[in-house]
Amino acid sequence: MRSGGALEAAAKEPVWTPAPTLAEVAAGALLKLGHEGPAVEAVQELLKLTVTGRFDARMQDAVHDFQLVNGVSPVSKTVGAGTLRALKRKGTLKGKEASLRADIVETARGEIGTREGGVNAGEAQKYQRFFKRGPEEWCADFVSWVYTHAGKKMNQSSVTEIVRQMKKAKRWKTSKPLPGDMVIFDWNGDGSGDHIGLVEKVNKDGSVKTIEGNTPHPTTRKHGVWEKDREKSVILGYGRP
Repeated sequence: MRSGGALEAAAKEPVWTPAPTLAEVAAGALLKLGHEGPAVEAVQELLKLTVTGRFDARMQDAVHDFQLVNGVSPVSKTVGAGTLRALKRKGTLKGKEASLRADIVETARGEIGTREGGVNAGEAQKYQRFFKRGPEEWCADFVSWVYTHAGKKMNQSSVTEIVRQMKKAKRWKTSKPLPGDMVIFDWNGDGSGDHIGLVEKVNKDGSVKTIEGNTPHPTTRKHGVWEKDREKSVILGYGRP
């Protein structure tokens, strides 16, 4: 006879159901949590996951990350026709890079609304204090804090130094931004970085939705961590994670 604990464990085991075929997915069916079969195996290979043939929680997270950083909408954690097309395109981000970029974006989103309580002070001081720095212009502290908490160690308070380091490490680019990239702004067009944020989303017209620290709210003008829509004309370049 099974013990109560064994019965409880058995009750938690998922009931796997046959997945639709890839042709059915391309025609509108969805692959989702709990499915198993050849189509799941094929998608796991495209996502660079261990092939098990079962759509489990780990695969669900990988699908979410892929959709987020490759601009697949909606970010649903299921695989439909749009996600399948994107998976088959060359140059899409998968595996560890997709996961890191998704973690950067999600970490930054969790900080939206953090405000200053005075010039370079208040609640937002946690970004400077994390690196044992005092009150200062903190847009780079914010980016460093987000990257570090997302698993990519970074500790820099100078936008100019970040640009120098990105160029030296060949992580600098002036086009093709992706979610999770650092975005550096040049307000007066003199070729030097004046401010830094993070790319949250890339719009079809080439502009970007960003998450930035030490920036005024679009309507209240209170400084803090906010989302912004930025045109290409004020962007100096981007740094890859």
